[in-house]
Amino acid sequence: MEPLLRLVSSHNAALTLALLLACAVLGVSVGLQTLRLNRTTRNWRDLMRGAKGTNLEVVLEEHLAERRVLREAVAQLEQRADTLEKKMTGSLRYVGMVRYDAYEDVGATQSWSMAFYDERGNGAVVSCLYGRNDCRVYSKLLDGGKADRNLTGEEQAAIEAAARGARTVVRA
Repeated sequence: MEPLLRLVSSHNAALTLALLLACAVLGVSVGLQTLRLNRTTRNWRDLMRGAKGTNLEVVLEEHLAERRVLREAVAQLEQRADTLEKKMTGSLRYVGMVRYDAYEDVGATQSWSMAFYDERGNGAVVSCLYGRNDCRVYSKLLDGGKADRNLTGEEQAAIEAAARGARTVVRA
């Protein structure tokens, strides 16, 4: 310990200067850190205050509440879409009609065959044969796309028109 004390006392001025320099460097470092901390604190306060003067926590809570409401609305819409899709498979959404002249002596394409069926091919084909003295109406059921009786060319054309989305086809 004695040699250390002799070394310190012989270089007293240099050690004091070195310690003062170290204190100055540490003081400047603490000052810079204080400035950075003050700037960060001010930015944090501004962030927590929000753009409109509201607290960020309040803004986040409102956002989360909105998300909950939207999530419930989306769930309800998904449920409704599922219900509508189930109903659509049974709706008669394919419709096609063919107009034609059933008899040579009657013109103006007054006879017709109309097909309407659902996604599964269930429905009917209705034909009306218009003549000078009478008008006859026939219907044939469709089950899975197959008719319960033989189809005429016009009835088959009405089914094909429905499949293509062509509402009315006129044959002379």
